[in-house]
Amino acid sequence: AARRSQCPAGAPSAGTAPPAACPAGASSAGAGPALTMAEVAKHTSEADCWVVLDGKAYDVTAFLADHPGGKKVLLRSAGKDASEEFEMLHPPNTLSKYAKEVRCLGAVLDK
Repeated sequence: AARRSQCPAGAPSAGTAPPAACPAGASSAGAGPALTMAEVAKHTSEADCWVVLDGKAYDVTAFLADHPGGKKVLLRSAGKDASEEFEMLHPPNTLSKYAKEVRCLGAVLDK
């Protein structure tokens, strides 16, 4: 079951389930409009790599070189929802462990 909390500041919520906020301790891009999967799908390169985890978009570009499984793993998931694969392979505290290198961009309203 997905964990849900309040919408990030400035995120529209009318007619949608409230998106989960960025994890505690995660670097954040600040309050802005909620993102769509179409926007996330534009960020698929080594120079600009975003993934979606648990309804939130993350810029993982700065983490590519340091990812323990290698950058190719992240690049295969670039621009996509990688929640299922991520949860199968990582313990629950993984995002907070790498919060300084992985920037939470905010909620993604569509999946």
